[in-house]
Amino acid sequence: MQFKEPTHCHLWQKGILTRDDLDFESIASEADDSHFERSVVRCRRCGQRYLFQFYELVNWRDGNDVMTTIYVPVEKDDTESLRTVRALDLAQSTPRLQWEGDTLTWVGR
Repeated sequence: MQFKEPTHCHLWQKGILTRDDLDFESIASEADDSHFERSVVRCRRCGQRYLFQFYELVNWRDGNDVMTTIYVPVEKDDTESLRTVRALDLAQSTPRLQWEGDTLTWVGR
């Protein structure tokens, strides 16, 4: 899935991002449980909307769960149609801000 680049957002403009750069307010919660969360959030600095998704793939055998956190920039009109998108499909969309460990990286920039 391809989305519009959030060129006016400070997260897109800044070179190296840290956890402190994330400043969102929640607009709507789509799903919320211990292994999957999806919500629409808005950047407090510029108003850009993002579809936030946290997905944990539980490894019951070894306990080394794979956790993925992404922020996909969306337009106001996109949010309703994205409710039914599978987690793995959204996790492959571009551009997306992906959080792994302590690193925030734009994928598809």
